[in-house]
Amino acid sequence: AEYARARACFQAGQQTNAFTYFTNFLVHFPTNELAPLAQWWVAGYYYRVVGDLKAAEQNYQLIYLNTNWLACLKTNCPVTNLMYQARMMAGRVAFDRQGWSDAQQYYFGPLVTDSNCPPNIRAQAWIAYGDTLVSQNPTNIPQAVTAYEQVSSLCPSNELAALALGQKASCLLQYAPTMQNYADATN
Repeated sequence: AEYARARACFQAGQQTNAFTYFTNFLVHFPTNELAPLAQWWVAGYYYRVVGDLKAAEQNYQLIYLNTNWLACLKTNCPVTNLMYQARMMAGRVAFDRQGWSDAQQYYFGPLVTDSNCPPNIRAQAWIAYGDTLVSQNPTNIPQAVTAYEQVSSLCPSNELAALALGQKASCLLQYAPTMQNYADATN
């Protein structure tokens, strides 16, 4: 009922009340099966409404680092997918705050190397990893191209594969003037 009240406030456009109800829910029911979803909402509130990137990143971290929910990784419960998504979002927030080494080391890197990560999220992480490399230092283009190439093996017929090809072409186009070769970019 408490969770439903918080959701109802959110759907009614009462963001501040929803925030209060979700945070109270987390305090009173930290092990409830809906707690990870409440934590996801709180993290999103900091990100989309308040614009507090550090608080958003910390709240996304709470989802995949919470010891009450870590057991789900072993039992493959529904929270598992949310935990991977939360790590992905923490990385996106770190990227937005220009914390590129944090995004690469703590979020995207672990996702791309985790063979249990769902392929779709892992493909998104490869794209984000490549984007992070390029944003961190434009000389990282060859490594970013390698990251983008990983996506087609994970999701060959997915829209993410097309996105990765576009990102790869963009990198190769940027790199082409120094190589005097535009063929790779156009291909």
